[in-house]
Amino acid sequence: MPVEDNNGAVSPTKLVLSFFQEKGFHVQIDSQSISSDNIYSFGGHQDGRSVSTFTITITDAAYLITLQDIDSGLTYRVTGNTSTGIGQAKEIDLRLLPSVYDSAPIAPPVR
Repeated sequence: MPVEDNNGAVSPTKLVLSFFQEKGFHVQIDSQSISSDNIYSFGGHQDGRSVSTFTITITDAAYLITLQDIDSGLTYRVTGNTSTGIGQAKEIDLRLLPSVYDSAPIAPPVR
């Protein structure tokens, strides 16, 4: 999804997101797809972070935005109504979540 300027130089698409008044994020879009059902999906990363993930999915009815910043241990999740643009943002501190351990696989019963 690069953009070409008047001189033919190509630059990546960037977004500025502000989920909360005091927090702004600069995100670079790395991938995009549009399904036959008009569902738009974009993926990318936060500028200047060694590890981060950004996704946005937009349908006719709703949208979902997720920004995960591993360096800070925070995940931002925004869900909302596409037609009004109104949504709800949540900040999730991954360090406060309980540990998850995988148990041994359980085989289905034999008949």
